[in-house]
Amino acid sequence: MNGRLVREQKLAVRRQVQAARDALDAAEREVRSAAICRTIAGLPEFEQAESVMLFASFGSELSTRALVDTTLLAGKRLVLPAVQGRGRLALRVVCDPATELARGTWGIPEPCVRCPEIAVGELDFLLVPGLAFDERGGRVGYGGGYYDCLLRQTVARPRPPAVVAACFELQLLPTVPTSTHDLPVPIIVTEARVIRTGAEA
Repeated sequence: MNGRLVREQKLAVRRQVQAARDALDAAEREVRSAAICRTIAGLPEFEQAESVMLFASFGSELSTRALVDTTLLAGKRLVLPAVQGRGRLALRVVCDPATELARGTWGIPEPCVRCPEIAVGELDFLLVPGLAFDERGGRVGYGGGYYDCLLRQTVARPRPPAVVAACFELQLLPTVPTSTHDLPVPIIVTEARVIRTGAEA
């Protein structure tokens, strides 16, 4: 399948799933988000992790606030991303989200520059966002390539972190368009289930 066709298919999927997610009632979104966060917090991969990278939610994404709080209360090192140039995320340690986050690229809350940066090799757990997924681990992101780049970096590590994607059930499709450079995610958590895809990120 040629690259142009895949790009067009991804764009169509993004529009479809974004519209469905935006239409979800805000109160219902919070209920489903809480269920997802509880499930992730109970995963052995999360429980055993010392350095946990999450993402700060924006728009109609699932809310990760409860998981952020759980991470800090458990005494784990909380890491959040900040966009640092084209295709690159700076991984910064956050101790107090209330004072250390500010609106960054595209309005996404990001850690400020005074938060210390760490290397990807120091992560034990990585939570991946996305717009659409399938049960084989296929993922369609937002189109910036930031997490694709980050996932490729983790694969090259001798001890890669556990990679988990989180989304609402409505973001799961029978199949999503992927390119040869797209890496699948091994675990997907929704408000209804945990899918272990058998893929290696």
